[in-house]
Amino acid sequence: MSEEASTVIARNLERMPATFGAALSIHELRGQSASLNPNSVFTAREPHFVLELIGTVAKLEDAKDAVDWITTFWEEMKKIDPENILESTYISLTPPEHLDLSKIYASNLETIKDLKREYDPENAFNLAIPRIKRA
Repeated sequence: MSEEASTVIARNLERMPATFGAALSIHELRGQSASLNPNSVFTAREPHFVLELIGTVAKLEDAKDAVDWITTFWEEMKKIDPENILESTYISLTPPEHLDLSKIYASNLETIKDLKREYDPENAFNLAIPRIKRA
């Protein structure tokens, strides 16, 4: 992890709301999981850290503070050296409005869409890939 990323993380941990549910989780992908795998649809196959910003709150009045904290944290992370940020994201950790499926699935996107249309026309697995319109 770069010093620049560590600085942004440290600064935002100090700002984290003192409300039940606000949290930061850091996951690391390394070893065999980070090896290039041509059979995988997931393109992020290099060692990296995943920052999961959690803004769950127990009281509705704490929601604004949690959302503001996450928004500030995310905006600061996006400003660090692009060499330290993966282009793709984890679909299960990303709000739909921030998803770019072409960066997640790369050249596999059309295959994924075809499979979605064929095997999930009712959108039961809506968190794996959003609903695909029929051609």
